[in-house]
Amino acid sequence: MNFLNLELILAVLIGLILFHHYGDFVELFISKKKRHFKKRFQGTEAALWDMEFQKDKLRQIREGFRMEFDKINENYEGRKRFAALIRKYGLELATKIKDYSPDLVDRALNKFERDETEEIKKSLGLTELKGTNTEQDKKAIGNLEKQIEPIEKEVNQLKTQMGAIDNEIEGLGGVNEKIEGMIELTKMLKEFIKKKL
Repeated sequence: MNFLNLELILAVLIGLILFHHYGDFVELFISKKKRHFKKRFQGTEAALWDMEFQKDKLRQIREGFRMEFDKINENYEGRKRFAALIRKYGLELATKIKDYSPDLVDRALNKFERDETEEIKKSLGLTELKGTNTEQDKKAIGNLEKQIEPIEKEVNQLKTQMGAIDNEIEGLGGVNEKIEGMIELTKMLKEFIKKKL
């Protein structure tokens, strides 16, 4: 009887221990699931931060390209404008007026062409507008066109590079789209952890 009582007592104790720890086993399973989704949430949040960092770096690179583009494009446009002035008015007058604003030059030269003011003629030291008939004009235009060609290629290359960066940030499957997806995923994970676990 002692042995039977001992077995019974032992069985009851084991049953109580199992019953008592049954909740711990269930909790352990739930906690494992919860831990998994919390880690998933943290990983997604970290990936989101990485994407934001990438976007910031791409914007910095693009800004560098834009500054370079502005500098080169100004040079390019200036040379094109100078060549156009030489074609229209000759090298002598074009050299004198190239640094003035295009608006001011156009207004002044329109007055000059219409012979409205002697002051402009005197200030420029000219009595008539010459065309591009001289060899000097043709040579100057030829030199400018040789200078313009590589600059134009560089301007177009920078435009392409800026467009590629813009596309990488804002295009289909770009960083912005990935960030939006990550934000949505973090919201869903947060909601799932809160409601289901």
